[in-house]
Amino acid sequence: MHVHAGPDLVGRAMDVVELGLAANQAGMAGLVLKDHALPTTGQAYVLNQTLGGSCRFYGSVALNPATGGINSALVKAALGHGAAMVFLPTYGAAHHYHLTGSRSHYPYSEKHPLGMDLRDRGNHGELLAILDEIARSDAILATGHISPEECLWVINAAQSAGVRRIVVTHASMPRIGLPLDAQEEAVKLGAYIEHSFVACTGILHAPIQVETMREQIAHVGAEHCLLSSDLGQKSNGSPIAGFSRFLTKLMDTGISSEEIKQMTATNPAKLLANCNAP
Repeated sequence: MHVHAGPDLVGRAMDVVELGLAANQAGMAGLVLKDHALPTTGQAYVLNQTLGGSCRFYGSVALNPATGGINSALVKAALGHGAAMVFLPTYGAAHHYHLTGSRSHYPYSEKHPLGMDLRDRGNHGELLAILDEIARSDAILATGHISPEECLWVINAAQSAGVRRIVVTHASMPRIGLPLDAQEEAVKLGAYIEHSFVACTGILHAPIQVETMREQIAHVGAEHCLLSSDLGQKSNGSPIAGFSRFLTKLMDTGISSEEIKQMTATNPAKLLANCNAP
C-alpha cells in the first residue's frame, strides 16, 4: 500500500519495472506506487498493461509543492487518470519542515517556504474541494507527514465530506506518527492505521523496534491496521524482499499469521475494492 521506485528525484533501490517484476515473482496481489513529486498513475497503467502476472498496480498522488500543494484541480485530474490514493503533504507539510529544520532535496514553493499547514484558513476552500473530489471518486485519503493534530482535524473534515476510505500513514514512525490516544481516536473515526517497516530501519536517526510496532498494533487491534513497507531507499534494498523480512520479524514478536493476513491482505483489499487501477 506504500512503496517507492525510480525514476525519482532521489536514488531508489529499484525502478518501477524491476519493482513490478519482483512483485509478480513474489506472487503479490497488489501494490500502490508512491512518489513525493509526481503522480504515479502513468507508471501503474504501463505496468498493468504490460507485465501480466498476479499483481495489480495502483497509482497515487502526493500534495506537495512539486504537484501544486493543496490543489483540487490536480486531485481531480489525478483521480480522473486512475489514482487510487491521495496523500496529503509529505515533505511539503509544515510539520515535516518543522521536524527536519531544513528543506529536502525535493522542490519547495516560495508560496509555502516553511511548508503547508492544512488548518491555515487560506487552504480551507481548496482542501474541502479536494475532499469532495476524493469522496466523489470513492478513493483513499492518506494523511502523509502532517501533525497528529492536523491528522485528527482532517479525518473529521473528510468524514463530513463523505470520504469512506482513510489511512493514517506510518503511524508508528517517530516524530511523524501518532501517539496511541490519537491512534485510538482515528480508529473511532473509521480510519485505518498504517505501520511501515521503514520506521524500523537505519535510515532514521532513531528507528523503533519491531516490538514497539507490535504493541501499537495490539493496542487498536489488527482489524484496524495495515502493514506496508514504505521502502525504496537504496540502503534498504529491494522493497519486496524488505517487506517479507518485516513480516517475518513481526511474526517473531508474536503477531499471528492470521493477523498478518488481516493487515496485508484483508484490510488492503477492503480499501482498494473497486478503486481505480489504471
